[in-house]
Amino acid sequence: MSKNNQSNIFKDFNTSPFKKELPPKNDSEKTKKELEYLSTIDLDKKFFQEKDDLIGNFFDFLDSKKIKYDKKQLRKIVLDAVDVILELKDYFKRPRPFKLDHDFKDPLLKSTKGYSYPSGHSTQSNLLSLVLTDLYPKYKKDFDKIVDDIVFSRQMAKAHYPSDIKFGEKLGKSMFKYLKDNNLIKNNLKESIRKILKEESKKIEFSNLFKRKLYVVDQVIDNVVKQMYSCDYEDANEFFEGVVYDMSWLIRNSDFGLNDVEWLDIYDYLSEFKKEEILQYYTDRCPDNAS
Repeated sequence: MSKNNQSNIFKDFNTSPFKKELPPKNDSEKTKKELEYLSTIDLDKKFFQEKDDLIGNFFDFLDSKKIKYDKKQLRKIVLDAVDVILELKDYFKRPRPFKLDHDFKDPLLKSTKGYSYPSGHSTQSNLLSLVLTDLYPKYKKDFDKIVDDIVFSRQMAKAHYPSDIKFGEKLGKSMFKYLKDNNLIKNNLKESIRKILKEESKKIEFSNLFKRKLYVVDQVIDNVVKQMYSCDYEDANEFFEGVVYDMSWLIRNSDFGLNDVEWLDIYDYLSEFKKEEILQYYTDRCPDNAS
């Protein structure tokens, strides 16, 4: 992928393997059959327009279930994926179905401009569904249904071939794996810290001295700050508050053994002695967001 946008969460995602997966040729039998299939689907304009806003479909569901979620992060994941999608669309230059078959009408929406392969809506909805399923596994079927409706609406509008949809699904899965492998999903942070905390807590198995607890907290903070956080905070101070909040939540909800008074002492320690170090780390790693 192009390295022009260094703040893009997918800036190091490798698109090269996907450029080997060519779409069917315009005059191929495969494309002909795909066009015939699309001709059997009647257009429900209201349904298509409702599903065009893929982020809104997921957010509406989460809101209906009163689920707390990081809207900023989810929106960034979806929007940053556009650079990868457009790179591949421009590489393959596959015309949309309504460009090949003049019996099909152009839906005349912003999202149906440009090329067809891969389907952006398929890529982004599959990616977002996997992220949300990872965070809220009990709603997997609901997220899958949202994806099914979105990708069907794109075929209904003659904006995509089935092979566009399938390629988008494969791309979305690979992009999700990239996020997981690089610890770029912030809401997984608590589980990641919990694992570090569990390892570090072994060091105090035979000692409950506060200074030992403080040492372990210090080690956990160092590990967490260097490994787990991405550059999606407004500034370095918000980042610091996020670190403190996550540590507070984990320590209070674990077998770490800190009481409220001890936690207040640790908070003072973080604010007095660790804050500048944490702020400097964020400034170095995320210079565009640090001011």
